[in-house]
Amino acid sequence: MLFKERDEKIEELQVALQEAKQKLESLDTKQKDSGQGLRRSKRVATSSALQQELADTKASLEQCQLELKTTTAGEAALALNYG
Repeated sequence: MLFKERDEKIEELQVALQEAKQKLESLDTKQKDSGQGLRRSKRVATSSALQQELADTKASLEQCQLELKTTTAGEAALALNYG
């Protein structure tokens, strides 16, 4: 059950990471397409917030993947010892 929950969490984080990347790309495209658009300070703030969200999501994903590898390796070692 633990693996299923972690797999689900990893999948959620991967989706969130992809969505954050798409938001950032969309924002960049909109900025390039609109000559005026938002004032530069607001564009920078929005872009920075999205980049931070992307970085946070990526860090969470990497942490879950590390935990999964550690748990999987530990259980594999136990299986070898008791198998």
